[in-house]
Amino acid sequence: MPSQRKPTTAQAVRKHKGSSKEKIRKKSSGHQKMGTIKSKHKAQKPFPFFKLAAELRNEIYHLALTTDELNFEGHTDKKTKVQSVQLGLWRYKSFKLLSVNLVATCKTAYHEAAPLLYSKNRFIFDTSQTLLMFLMRIRDHHPHIMPWIEYLGIRTVSQSAATQSYRHAVFMALVGFSNLKCVQFNIKHIESHGLRKFFRDSHTWITYLSECKGSVRAGIEVISVYPPWTWTFVWGAPTEKQKQLEADKKEVDDTVLHAKLEKSFVKALK
Repeated sequence: MPSQRKPTTAQAVRKHKGSSKEKIRKKSSGHQKMGTIKSKHKAQKPFPFFKLAAELRNEIYHLALTTDELNFEGHTDKKTKVQSVQLGLWRYKSFKLLSVNLVATCKTAYHEAAPLLYSKNRFIFDTSQTLLMFLMRIRDHHPHIMPWIEYLGIRTVSQSAATQSYRHAVFMALVGFSNLKCVQFNIKHIESHGLRKFFRDSHTWITYLSECKGSVRAGIEVISVYPPWTWTFVWGAPTEKQKQLEADKKEVDDTVLHAKLEKSFVKALK
């Protein structure tokens, strides 16, 4: 009988590699077939959202896209932050972010939901620079949003030269937002020179508001002031009692502000 020669090491390795490749090829083809079968079973029809009643869709938009406040934080130096905390302006902010993915789903969803997103939320800014960037972005790239904005606010106590120049620019950028219902400011020294500075920077915008609303008084009443510190600052959301104290003080301050601004306008028009 002829003796059978044992394969060399190199031949054994090549044979082993060949068999491994064949196994991998068969296994991958099997996975592909299984994947195809699974994908057929997992195919789902899209939910007919736009076939729902309009009232139901509006309720879904309201639950998904509205909250108490939308806060926009900018860079704030340490001194300004300390002053803001002492005045009660640096408030508790929820870490829960508002998801606007629903608006970006399709054009139909945008046309239905975007007006509610911009009109039913209060946009609060911690610096005048951040507010200015927000306003200019809308004016330059999305002017159709301007009539939707109704509530704005800015909490800042900074009195630096840079902030003062931004403050005037903010008022000029607000011209064109015709449907504003409330704009809140923190005005220091409201009884004296603070109000004069505010009137100096804002009179062009207030004139525009008065023309839109039909009277000077109606235009002035859009403006609101953050109340001075009326309760001891605590970490966390304010209690109901603290909110009530703040609301009462705010009503008094708004009355003083509106009366003084109206008087300033009457004097300026003479």
